[in-house]
Parts: sequence; C-alpha cells; structure tokens
Amino acid sequence: MSAPREWSQERLIDLFPDVAVDPPAPVRCAAPARGEGVYIRGRSGERYAAGIKLEVEPADTLSARFEHEWPSECDAAEALDAAILKGIVDAIVHERPALRFGCVVTRSISRYEGSVTPIAFSIAAAMAMQDAARRAGWNPEPPTDDALATFGRLRA
Repeated sequence: MSAPREWSQERLIDLFPDVAVDPPAPVRCAAPARGEGVYIRGRSGERYAAGIKLEVEPADTLSARFEHEWPSECDAAEALDAAILKGIVDAIVHERPALRFGCVVTRSISRYEGSVTPIAFSIAAAMAMQDAARRAGWNPEPPTDDALATFGRLRA
C-alpha cells in the first residue's frame, strides 16, 4: 500500500453523510498547517500507542489524501486507514467552526509497542486534525465568483 489513497468531497459525503450538512459558519484552510496526534494507552502491564502526522492544504473543496505508508508486515492496513479517515472526518464535522474547505494529507504514522487497535488510530487522527485546525489560518467560506470580480475591480 505505497500509493497514495485519495477521497474527493463526493466520496467523503458518500462514506460520511454528515459532511454534506451545511454548517452555520464553514471555514476554509488559507495556509498549510501541520497537526500531530498521539493516542497512548496502557493496561495490564501492556502499553501501546498510535501516532499520526498530517497537513491541511488550501483547496476549494474538502478532500483527503493518505501519503503515509504501512510496514509490509502490517496485515490490518486497510482497517487502520478506514479508522484514520473516520477520525479525521469526525474532527472536521465536529470542529467549531466547521472545516469544509481544504485537503487533509497524512504524512506519517507511528505504531509503538504491542498491538494497536483501529480506534487508537482513529483517536490519534482526530487529535491531529484538531491540532492542525488550531494552527492553520482559517478563513470564512470562500467568496463567490462575483465577490472575486468585485475585489478585482477594487484593486484596479
């Protein structure tokens, strides 16, 4: 699974219908921002952790692209990717203000000690997305074409 995996806005809506709900104040990513999330858990003397690094890039629509790679011995890569995507979308849908414009790109993942569950990666991905949302330059909804034309006339 070394090739990037990509989801357009339409595909994200198919998978997660809440993405289609128009929030009261959607925002867009105006400048690239990095985010990191780590989930650590220990029980019965066993400790495990999942980590993820991602970046949100400016875009006209919402999309996701996974560039991280799983080790060849990881037999649950598809399930873990699904969990990461769910965590990212959960954070996007529930973040205030609502993030609706930007391309979320995963850069790397980390697995530490022991077996890591998909929920650990889902939580780490949500935390990474929330971290990026705090760091980015987020602007209100993109202007309409008419507003862009007006802005151009004002600058001239």
